[in-house]
Amino acid sequence: GLAQVHGPKGTIIGFATSPGSTAADGEGDHGVYTKHLLESLPEPGISIEQVFKRVLQGVNAETGGLQTPWTESSFTGDFSFNPG
Repeated sequence: GLAQVHGPKGTIIGFATSPGSTAADGEGDHGVYTKHLLESLPEPGISIEQVFKRVLQGVNAETGGLQTPWTESSFTGDFSFNPG
């Protein structure tokens, strides 16, 4: 499973699953986490925190709660992958 990692101040790290757990492979070219991340990244105007929340919700729904994405953060700024 995944070992817990702590990033330097001012970072946010997204993990496919929670510490000590494993991630589902999924059905297509990408794992479940990557699939939902790629769907959420281009959405205009949502913050990085909202991207990770949507990914968590999608992965939880698709895996029936068996996989829970995880973030470690000391991020203090405002950021959007697609400001719109």
